[in-house]
Amino acid sequence: MIWITLTAAKLVMPARVFLAVGDTVEVPAFLVQKGEKKRVKPKCSVIKGKSIKAASNRLIGVEVGRSLVGCRYRDNKRVIVAVVSDRKRGEMRPPKRLMVLRVGEKIALPKVDVPKGHEVKWFVKPRWIAKIVGDSVEGLSEGRGIIQVHIVRGNVVVREFPIRLIVVDEDTSITITPRFTRLRVGDAVQFNLSGEYSGKVEWYVVNQRVGRITDEGLFVALRPGRTVVVARVRGKDGKVISAKAMVVVKGKPKKSRRKRKK
Repeated sequence: MIWITLTAAKLVMPARVFLAVGDTVEVPAFLVQKGEKKRVKPKCSVIKGKSIKAASNRLIGVEVGRSLVGCRYRDNKRVIVAVVSDRKRGEMRPPKRLMVLRVGEKIALPKVDVPKGHEVKWFVKPRWIAKIVGDSVEGLSEGRGIIQVHIVRGNVVVREFPIRLIVVDEDTSITITPRFTRLRVGDAVQFNLSGEYSGKVEWYVVNQRVGRITDEGLFVALRPGRTVVVARVRGKDGKVISAKAMVVVKGKPKKSRRKRKK
């Protein structure tokens, strides 16, 4: 990434930004005043090209190509930034887009292959749901959030993308069967809970756009995606405990066209 500086405006920004189609990146900008550098959020707009869209200081890759973006912070002169979106989506991206863990459980963070001179930084939002410990993430409290992945070169965030995070306060004394299942849109599967518990089982789906579940544990797939089915009950000591199962839904298979006989 090449940097340019406007001495009069004292606005420092990258002269060229690379991003992949389908990804977003925040344009890094600094305002230099009295020798001090302050990070700012400029307003950017597309001057030429259709490969990206600009939303405030964020650039969104739309298609392969090159574009010119003009960015301005308050009354400073406009800085022209060349934006290139010519890499395939998925480069430098972790293989996992969804991570599920229990409260108190530690699992390794997915590996990200980055070019030389780059490093990966991880952030959890909200902070109370989990924390990063070395190369692992530890569940702190039940809930949903994201792990923000930043590909950094020096002090500049080159790429960023989220990983959905689900933390469940799960007890090992109960188990859902099946633990993992793959379905097609329109299919259904019956989930059952076994173990030591009392009372009625409360079923719910984390991502209700992917599927719905009845009070009896019958899951119906609605659209492609991934989700988690959670069962909540009361244990012997009266405390609420839960167990989870993973569901992956794929689209309906394409109908094969048979050639008509002449």
